[in-house]
Amino acid sequence: MRLPFPLIFLPPGFLFEGPGNPITSLIRGLFFSMLLSEPAVRHFYTRIYLDSQLNPYYHPLEFNLTPRTAAAMDSIGISKRAFVFLFLIILVAGCGGGSGGNVTASGTGSSSVDAAVAQQKIIFAGDSAVGRGNWSSYFGFSIENRGVDGLETYQLVSSIEGIVASKPNKIFISIGGNNILNRHESVIVNDIAAIINRIRVVSPGTVIFFHSILPCKYDFTNSLAEAYNPQIQALCNQQGVTFINIYSLFKNSKTTINLNYYQADGIHLNDAGYQLWANTIKPLVVS
Repeated sequence: MRLPFPLIFLPPGFLFEGPGNPITSLIRGLFFSMLLSEPAVRHFYTRIYLDSQLNPYYHPLEFNLTPRTAAAMDSIGISKRAFVFLFLIILVAGCGGGSGGNVTASGTGSSSVDAAVAQQKIIFAGDSAVGRGNWSSYFGFSIENRGVDGLETYQLVSSIEGIVASKPNKIFISIGGNNILNRHESVIVNDIAAIINRIRVVSPGTVIFFHSILPCKYDFTNSLAEAYNPQIQALCNQQGVTFINIYSLFKNSKTTINLNYYQADGIHLNDAGYQLWANTIKPLVVS
């Protein structure tokens, strides 16, 4: 026998504890009256419910039963110990039986959410900042990683149509760092505008997220990143694209990066850096 669906999720304290407020009392009464179809036993559980309303110290697992309930138990020939044993057996059977219904494996409801998120197609695209991240392991489901070491914005303009040909639900892009390192920064904003336009032509349903350019150990690149990130943000705002500013996550101060998040080269992130990045954007990825 299975419990009514809404009652499966009620904690034991909710079912067993004293009178409570009117709502809990009502649900408790419904629980006891619906649990069994046998009239005599259903009557017994109804008596338990009434006792809980009349006796503020009532606790069925401690056998604090009023004489009226004891008389009801005697009338159907059931002992207190047998009552508790029968009740627990029914409770376990109701919560664990069957494969149907809406109960998730974890019992918290999170599994159904995770399953829905995992069914989405999500792509991370850009340069090595994306390519070296193990995104699937950070989020716990499959992420398509299309990051390429050394990639500049003009190259992503040329390849973006093929990347989104599968019409992903979301795409997260990080690009522009190599433009700055190679002193090709003047085309960054125009190229990003072209990337956005091409995505919308090929896959208009894809939600686009652009990251800020990350800092690194070179002061000149950080100065340029700080000049271009606001321009990228303004473009994203104009185009209705979500801009994710992660630049400050990896800085100790205005001029130095936090080396705890970087590999020895001072350019590429280590696993701790990627974990920080992933934790920051996780609400956007799993929403």
